[in-house]
Amino acid sequence: MYTVRITQAVPSASDIHENLLEWYEIVDCNFAEDKNELAILKAFKSADEILLTLSTELPNYSKDILTSKLLNFKNLSEPINSLSAELPKTYGEYLCLFDS
Repeated sequence: MYTVRITQAVPSASDIHENLLEWYEIVDCNFAEDKNELAILKAFKSADEILLTLSTELPNYSKDILTSKLLNFKNLSEPINSLSAELPKTYGEYLCLFDS
């Protein structure tokens, strides 16, 4: 298990919405007023170039992997929980491997 230490306050939904709206306006207008906005614009343009190289097709699996098949249960041994099968004795949590 991992423990995460939060050093800053978690942003609210409205804070996130404001940031996304600001980023959208920067990218949509293709205009940056300062270095911070220019960095945002460059990051989105770089991501757009990477997205063009990614495949959007799903892998094609052969039909025999996804086809259901009939199973034959005729030659199975008798189930362990049948009336003729004898279960080992238990003592509390422990399984007894000998007769008492």
